[in-house]
Amino acid sequence: MGGAKQANFFACVWEAKSFCLFLKSFAFEKCKRYTVLVRKDYPSSPPIYLMEIEKPQSNQPIPPNAKKVFEGVIFDVYQWEQDMYDGTKATFEKLKRPDTVVIFPILDNGDILLIEEEQPGLALSVGAPCGRIEKDEDVLQAAKRELLEETGYEAKEFILWKACHVTNKIDWVVYTFFAKGLTKVADQKLDNGERISLKPMSFDEFLKIAQGARFSGQEILVDLLKAQIDPSEKSDLRELFKPL
Repeated sequence: MGGAKQANFFACVWEAKSFCLFLKSFAFEKCKRYTVLVRKDYPSSPPIYLMEIEKPQSNQPIPPNAKKVFEGVIFDVYQWEQDMYDGTKATFEKLKRPDTVVIFPILDNGDILLIEEEQPGLALSVGAPCGRIEKDEDVLQAAKRELLEETGYEAKEFILWKACHVTNKIDWVVYTFFAKGLTKVADQKLDNGERISLKPMSFDEFLKIAQGARFSGQEILVDLLKAQIDPSEKSDLRELFKPL
C-alpha cells in the first residue's frame, strides 16, 4: 500500500470540487480518497490535492551511485557495485520503467467496467483500464487520463486501493484505483497499438473472469483469490466495489 500524508488546507479562494475526501477502513484494505481543490476565480489553474500520493519504497532501491548502462523506450538498466558478505564486490543491476495506473471503474448500477484489449504481439486480455504515467503527470492525473482515453468516462471520485512494487528487480510501482460516480463524456481515444472494447460485468462475474488465464490484473490476483475462498474477504471486497 502507498503511504499518504495530510497536506495543509488552503485559503477560502479554493473550493473542493469533483472528488471527496475520506479515509475509509475495511478489514480487507484501507482506501484513500483524494479531494481536489480548484480555484473559484481561476478554474483552469493546476489542482492542489489535500493528500499527496507517495511512491512506496522498494525492498531493493537503486542506490545513488548506480550508473545507467542502457536506456530503452520503456526500460532502463542500472548497475552498481555491491559489497558482499565475504568482503568481495559484485555487480548488481536493476531495471527502471515508468510507473503504472490501473483503474477499476464502477458503474452506478454496480457493474465493473472492464476492458477487453488487444495489442500487437500480445494475446487478447481482459482487465481494468490502465497505462503508464507520463513524465509531466502526477499519479491521479494519469488515472483520470487513462480512464477517459480507454473508456470515455470521467469519475466524481477516485479511490486509491493499492500502491505496490511489482517485483524487486524492477523499479516500477502500480497504483490501483476505484473510479466511482461515472459519467460518459467522450468516445474512446485509443493509441494506434490498442484495440479495446468495454466489458461491463457484475462483481461475481468479475471474480470468475479473474480466475482465467486472460485476466491481466496480476497485482490484485492474491486479493481476488482470497475472496474466492474466504466469505468474509469476499464480503469486504464486494463492499469496496460498491458504487457511490
